[in-house]
Amino acid sequence: MSNPGDDLFVKRFFLGAGWVLARLGGRQVLTTISYLYFATQLGPKEFGIGSLAISISFIGKLLLERGVMDAVVKENYTTDRWLSTAFWLAIIVAAFIMIAVIMGAAGLSLYRGGMEGALVFLVTPLLILAFGCSRVHEGLLRREFRFKRLAIIQIIAVLLAFSVGFSVLSLGGGCWSMVAFALTECIVISAFVIASATWRVSFEFDLDAAKKILNFSGPVAFSSVLTGGNLRFIEVMVGAVLGPTSAGIYRVAAQINMVMNQALRAPVTQMVLPSFTRITERREFTARSLDTIAASSFVCFPSFLFLALVVEDFIIFVLGDVWADAGLVASWLLLSVVGLLITPITAMLLIARDEVAVAFRQSLIIVLMTCGGAFIGLQTGVLSGGAMGFSIGSILALPYVLAKAINLLDCKIGDLAVSTMPYLVAAVLACGVLELSRNYMGEFEAPLLLNSFGVVAASIFYLTLVWVSLVLFDKDRLHSISNLVKRFKIV
Repeated sequence: MSNPGDDLFVKRFFLGAGWVLARLGGRQVLTTISYLYFATQLGPKEFGIGSLAISISFIGKLLLERGVMDAVVKENYTTDRWLSTAFWLAIIVAAFIMIAVIMGAAGLSLYRGGMEGALVFLVTPLLILAFGCSRVHEGLLRREFRFKRLAIIQIIAVLLAFSVGFSVLSLGGGCWSMVAFALTECIVISAFVIASATWRVSFEFDLDAAKKILNFSGPVAFSSVLTGGNLRFIEVMVGAVLGPTSAGIYRVAAQINMVMNQALRAPVTQMVLPSFTRITERREFTARSLDTIAASSFVCFPSFLFLALVVEDFIIFVLGDVWADAGLVASWLLLSVVGLLITPITAMLLIARDEVAVAFRQSLIIVLMTCGGAFIGLQTGVLSGGAMGFSIGSILALPYVLAKAINLLDCKIGDLAVSTMPYLVAAVLACGVLELSRNYMGEFEAPLLLNSFGVVAASIFYLTLVWVSLVLFDKDRLHSISNLVKRFKIV
C-alpha cells in the first residue's frame, strides 16, 4: 500500500514538472521559432547585434531570476510587511543592475557595433526593471504550485511578443524587432503574474528583513547567473573576440541548446526547491535526489546526444547554407550535457539544504572551467573551437561537482554511477545505431526523413538497453518505476 505522503510528493513533483515543461519548453520552442525567423530575415550580422544586446541584458535579468523569488518560495511564513520589503528590495536591485548593464553594454556596443548598436544596447536593459516587478508575485505562485497559470502566461507572452517583433520587422526595424520581442515578453509576463497573485504590495519596508533576504538571495542570485548564464557569457565573449556576425551564428546554435535545456532539464530543476526544501528525513532526501538524477539522465542523455548528430542537417534545411557553421557549434554545445547534467540539480538541492555558499562556489567553478575553455578555444579564431572548449571545460569540472553531490547526499560514487552511467552508456551505443542508419541510407535525398528514421531506430535500441541494464543491475529502481506508474493511476 502506498504512503499518502509519497503520493502527494509524486503528484506535486511530476504534475508541477509537467506544467513547468509546458511553460519553459513551450516558451523556448516558440522563442526558437521566432529567433530562427528573425535570423532568416536579418542575416548573421544584424541578428548578432540584436542577439548581443538581449544576451547582455539577460545576464542582468538572471541576477533577479532566483534570488528574491527563491527567498519567497523557501520562506514558510511570510507577512505582508515581509513581502512588501522583498518587493521593494527587488525593484531597487533591478534598478542598480539595469544601470550597470547599460554602462557595460554601451561600452561593448561602441567597441564593436557602432552607434546603431549602441542605441539598441541602451534600450534593451529596460526589460530588467520590468522583470524585477514580478519576482515576489511569481515566488508566491511557485510556492502554491500554480505552475499551470505560469505556463499559460508564458505562452501568451511569447505569442504577443512575436506579434510585436514581427510588426517592427515588417516596418523595417531590423534588429529592433528582436528588442521589441524581448521587451514585450518581459512586460507581459510581469503584468499577468502580478495580476494572478492575490497579494498586493504596500509601501512598508523592514530593514532587518531586507538584510536577511539579501543574505540568502545574494549568493543564490549569483549562483543562478553563473549556472544559467554560461551560454550568454560566451555569446558576449564571441561578440567581443570575433564580432557580431560570429555572435549571430553562435546565438542560433546556443538557441538550439537552450530549447533542449528548458524543455528537458529545467522542469526537473525548477521543481527541486519547492519539493525538496520541506523534506527533513535524510534517507528520503537522498533516495529521492538520486531518483531525480536518474530520471533526468534517462531523458536528457539520449535526447541531447541524438540531436548533436543531426542538428547540422536541421539548421541547413531551415536556415540555408549561410548558417552551416551554427550546426557544428550546436553539436559541441549539446555534448556538454555529459558534464553539466547534474550541476543545476545539485545546486538546487544545496539551496534546499541551506548550503547556499556551497552552491555558489560550485557554480563559480563551472563558469570558470566552461568559459575558460571557450576563451582558449576562441583564440584559434574559429567559432567551433570556442564551443569545443566549452564542452571540454564542463567535463573537467565534473569531478568537483560529483564530490559535492556525494557529500550532499551522503552516498557513494557507485550510487551516482548507477543513477547516470547506464543511461549515458546506452545513449552512446544508441548514437552508433543512429550513425549507422544515416550512413546506410545516405543515398536518399531527404535528410530530415533519414534522420527521423535513424532517431526512431536509435530510441528503440536505447530503451531496450536501459530496460536490460535495470533488470540486471538496478532492480530496485525498476520496482520504483513500476510503483510510480501505479501511483499515477490514482493521480
